[in-house]
Amino acid sequence: MIKTKKLLLVNILILVICITLSICCIVFRKTVSSYIGALSGVVFVTVFSLLRCIKMIKNPDYKKQVEIDINDERTKKINAETASITGFIIIMICSVCGIITIFLNKFDYLYIFGSVVLLYSIIYLVVKALINKKY
Repeated sequence: MIKTKKLLLVNILILVICITLSICCIVFRKTVSSYIGALSGVVFVTVFSLLRCIKMIKNPDYKKQVEIDINDERTKKINAETASITGFIIIMICSVCGIITIFLNKFDYLYIFGSVVLLYSIIYLVVKALINKKY
């Protein structure tokens, strides 16, 4: 239960960072392309984080361990949330980098940042869906 609360706090923190980044994009925007690029990535990640928060509140057993067959002889338990935490840490780093680029007025990089976050989020969702389908 403590681990679930920590994950929930991490998700809320990411949500706050994404919303802050989104507001910064609106306030400090220079070019339309960088604004659209960054905002599309931020909105996608924000919605994704919000859905995860709701899912964790509704289902306390969300962090169940998944059993994956490694050999015929033995079965190793792998925590399903490890990949999620890693993913969210990467997104959080991207968000912080995005905020830094806004204050440095490097808006060309902001467009690339938004696109990378959006692409990462899509890949993450596809991989997660494939894993859930397989097991």
